[in-house]
Amino acid sequence: MHYSSKIKKYYDGMNVYEHLLEDEKAIHIPFALSFTVTITTINSQLKTFLMDLENKDCQEIPDIDFDLMTDIRNIMSPKLKIDMATLDDKTIREHLEDIFGPHMDKRPSEVHDFIYNQTLQMTDMLKQAREGLEHADPALFEKYVRRHLEQGNWDDVRDRYHKWKHRQSDLSMETLLEKQEQELRKYIDWGVMRFAQMPSRSKMAKVDYDYHRDLQDCKFEDSEEYRIAYTQFMQFASRHDGMLNIDLRKYGKYIFDYFYQFSESQKVAVFELCVVLDLIHEDMMNLMKIELPAPLATPEAMVLWQKAIAAGWVDERYQPKLSLTKSAVLASEMANRLGINDKWKYFEILWKRKNMRSDYNTALSQKQILKFQDEIRTVFCSI
Repeated sequence: MHYSSKIKKYYDGMNVYEHLLEDEKAIHIPFALSFTVTITTINSQLKTFLMDLENKDCQEIPDIDFDLMTDIRNIMSPKLKIDMATLDDKTIREHLEDIFGPHMDKRPSEVHDFIYNQTLQMTDMLKQAREGLEHADPALFEKYVRRHLEQGNWDDVRDRYHKWKHRQSDLSMETLLEKQEQELRKYIDWGVMRFAQMPSRSKMAKVDYDYHRDLQDCKFEDSEEYRIAYTQFMQFASRHDGMLNIDLRKYGKYIFDYFYQFSESQKVAVFELCVVLDLIHEDMMNLMKIELPAPLATPEAMVLWQKAIAAGWVDERYQPKLSLTKSAVLASEMANRLGINDKWKYFEILWKRKNMRSDYNTALSQKQILKFQDEIRTVFCSI
């Protein structure tokens, strides 16, 4: 090997050394020994080269950066000095005995066979791991995504979102729904669905693509390819009141299966999408929060509300999922239990209704209301 090529490789070796694992003594010492042999060979070749120069002969045109290669601070790794000082409690021979002792008396062919058998054992265990992951509890993949979201640094995503939010003169649910769909489009355009299962025509027809498309900005370019990618994404998501919810169990399995086939930017994007949707959802939830009138927000009232939510009578925003007459009966029962005298006033404010007393009187004339009243008393009986 020509000396200039050998110097370049020596320099590359020093750079590689900087990134070795901190606890790999088995690597640090052999590297140091290799540097010793290499630099000895280089200097022997340079002596010959300089002797030839004195004799006005040049066997090799140097192909190196002299400024770089004549400054020892650029070449020598500070890490090498630190590591060698740390290992200075024994001679190199003693360290090699400690590290390689069981293998020092093997012949090279025996070392190869040992490495081969150990590698074979590793591949067998990896096959077992792959099979185990194929049949793993889906919750494992949800935890996998959540761990990445918790441990990652998403400050740039949050900064972009907050800058967008500050530019909005009126942050409304409609604005957030548009932002949600446009953010989704951005990540789909990055190709994050490239490995997802190709959807059938039936799934293409059932998915809520028109809703998604209609909330895009005017520059959106519709295409069959994009519609397919959107349908692929919806295999991992669902909507509730317009809010897009990712099923992290299914989505996590998809990411896990194909993570190392994504490009570097896509590896980030598959998690960024979750982060930005969470930011949008947080603002959606804040807009949807209902401020309960004080008599309906006491600790005793909150227990009743939780019972009513569990029974399916009201939603999580404390809005009734019942008929006008049944919701009036529920309001009356709750007011009685809470000792509220003006029972209709606060429920009419909360539910944006009028004439609930009339609805209640109508309810009393209906036979099925007796059964509902019994049901309410049964649900509230433990309170």
